[in-house]
Parts: sequence; C-alpha cells; structure tokens
Amino acid sequence: MFIKGVVSEYDIKMCNISILRYKNIINNDEYNYYANLPKHKRNILLGLKRRDNEDWSSIIDIGIKEIHDIWISKNNITEDDIIEINHDAIWIAGIKSIKVKNINGVEMVNKQSYTSRLVVNKTIFYFNSITGKTCHRYLNPEIFSNDIISLIYKILMFLEFDNMKACYTTIHDFMISKELSVNEYDIMHEIINEINI
Repeated sequence: MFIKGVVSEYDIKMCNISILRYKNIINNDEYNYYANLPKHKRNILLGLKRRDNEDWSSIIDIGIKEIHDIWISKNNITEDDIIEINHDAIWIAGIKSIKVKNINGVEMVNKQSYTSRLVVNKTIFYFNSITGKTCHRYLNPEIFSNDIISLIYKILMFLEFDNMKACYTTIHDFMISKELSVNEYDIMHEIINEINI
C-alpha cells in the first residue's frame, strides 16, 4: 500500500517508567531515578525488575492501551487516521492538530514524520522528501538487497512528485541492467502493482 502525505509516529516518552508511574507501581522519586539513567542502563534495570515482578508486563500493556485510548479520543483521531499501533507507538496518516500530549503525567511525543509510505513484501518503507530521511521496518535482508532498498526510496521520491514516467523508467532500467533473482523479480512486480504503473 502506498500513502502519499504526512505519516507520523507518536509514542510514549520513556514508556515503561511512565506507565509504571501512571499505574502507581513506582512513585515520582523512583521515576526520576530511572529517568535520569542512561537509556541502556535503565532498560537493563527495568528488565531485571520485570523479571522479578511477573505482573509488570501485563500492567504495562494495560496502561499503554489506556493511554492510547485516551490520547486518540482527546485528539479526535479516527480509526481511518490510524495506520498502525505497535507497542507504545501509534502511526497516523495526515496532518493532525495534536492538542493533548500529556495524559496523567504520560507524554505522547511525535517521534518522527515522513511524507510517504510504501509496503512491499510486508516491509514498510518511509521517506521524507523534505529532509531526505528514510526508514524501513520489518525488513528481511535475505529478500531486499541494498540496490532494491535504494531503488524503493528513489521511487518514493518520484511518486511524491507524481513523476510516474521517472518511476517507470527507473524500474525498467533497473530490471534490464540486473540479473534478478526470483525474489527480486517478484518484489519488482509487487512494486509495479502497488504503484499502478
């Protein structure tokens, strides 16, 4: 699926400790202690605490769901706006006026934004034509070569500017200049089908 337009990821700042404080499992002093640790050390210590407190995982999951539901409701986010919810992150399409960012001491932050998105073989590719920033999620390196990854970002740039001729030429030139494996050939045809050229 191809989306042209703003795609943003909002997630819970310092998720685990924020949710634990929200659910009154840790107090403000404990929160501040963990918040001031380097992220890696904080994650190790919290991992050890979660191991010793088996109910923490379900408490965190329930807390995340509660915060997401409140945030979605208070910011008038519709089901159609939501592309994906992944753990503490919500990916939404379109420019939204996010008025409520703090819910009971839990802060939802705009972690990153892109200007287009393309899903190919269950891998999600994001591209920001303003900054040139790229991102991919769920990438299987056995399927996607670096050449194909670069090609996909080039195609996303052309798609954002509605340059279908450049998309077609780029894909065509790539396919005739390379000896494609069966996987690569399938990926190229999936891209062609996704962008309707």
